[in-house]
Amino acid sequence: MNNLSRKCPVIAICGATGTGKSKLAIDLARRLAGEVINADAVQLYRGLDIATNKVTQEEAKDVVHHLLGCLDPVEGFCYNVHHYRRDCCRLIDALRARGVTPVVVGGTHYYLEAVLWLDFLRPTDERNFKEEVKAGESDGLVNYTVPPRARLPEDPKDYYAALSNANPEAAMRLHPNDTRKLQQALLIHLSRETTNASTTGALSSRMSTNRSSCPRYPPPDSLIFWLYCQPSVLKPSLDERVIKMVQRGLIRELDEFLVAAAKSLLPNGPVVNEDGTVNEMAKKALFQLANKGLLPSVGTEHWCRGVLQSIGFKEFEDFLQLSPPKRDSPTGEMVLNEAIKKMKAATRHYARRQVCLFFIPNWSSRRAQDTEPFVEPSSADASEVPPPPYICAACKGRVFVNPLQWKEHLNSRSHKKRVATLKKQTV
Repeated sequence: MNNLSRKCPVIAICGATGTGKSKLAIDLARRLAGEVINADAVQLYRGLDIATNKVTQEEAKDVVHHLLGCLDPVEGFCYNVHHYRRDCCRLIDALRARGVTPVVVGGTHYYLEAVLWLDFLRPTDERNFKEEVKAGESDGLVNYTVPPRARLPEDPKDYYAALSNANPEAAMRLHPNDTRKLQQALLIHLSRETTNASTTGALSSRMSTNRSSCPRYPPPDSLIFWLYCQPSVLKPSLDERVIKMVQRGLIRELDEFLVAAAKSLLPNGPVVNEDGTVNEMAKKALFQLANKGLLPSVGTEHWCRGVLQSIGFKEFEDFLQLSPPKRDSPTGEMVLNEAIKKMKAATRHYARRQVCLFFIPNWSSRRAQDTEPFVEPSSADASEVPPPPYICAACKGRVFVNPLQWKEHLNSRSHKKRVATLKKQTV
């Protein structure tokens, strides 16, 4: 590593939403003459600046931001962690070559991990990704072909069965209720089913457990901050942020996005009223398509892909479908208050989930699994464990795909209590 790169370490900032990641990134970039690289998946897309909580010009304080609002929402199905790692690593190399400190910040932790660790993605993943990118592409972002979403099963509940038939090995690694990942796996299969027989291997490798042990930028060339805030402090802060988003014009922004989506996706017939709002028929058709997963950047779990994955749309869906007069009525006020309440709850849940994703899965996959061979009696015993999924009939059919989580569940107090209750009922 040359002296120039040592003067420009790669700084990464991660943590749950609302913990002050963006502010810290901007402050560090100003002090170190650096530039910020976004690592939040939904903030990659143009539009919905309030809903996705992008930094404002005032907040940025003239600090240059990269990979922020640079993608069209229709690329929601096509731009993935491989594309992000390529683009982000190019930016990091370019900044360090100019003596500029890159500060990578965001809440999409697996994007960050893919950049920071050389072995986070399997080698087969990288080879398959390179095959998908056209030769001679420019250094900028690429326009990707949209996969055949319309060929997915109509009912998202059928995704697991469809994937099990197409690729049982990949289905075994996914939870039957994880609609988003099941949909992604099916889309990969459908987009490759006309190619050679390597589809199964490519798909299963993408669904495999990631692992990380080799840093891309070894110390002292990297510095990672993980921000944490006590729930008692974070909860009121997140609630206040939701209120401020509404006050800044969240509803207007969502309405404007619906108008743009309707004009683009429903070209046949009038879709906009004289006052510039989407008419009732077009709005109903738009939401129906969205909920079926047939819109670009929209998944089957109400707006779960691309820019519409951001918290806001699904919570305000009922209010957005009301006409202007109904919104101003007492009923409309009740619907709005309920939407705000849902958004607060969703934001708090998202923050808790980010903390869990950062700690628990990583510990299970990268620490417990590494030490398991040393504490298990023999490898023969481990081979006797049946493959996933594991279904707990005693606990209302809960499904597990991770063997360690399955063992933890069997040893949990709640499971044992449930089993004891059932035994008493059968006596």
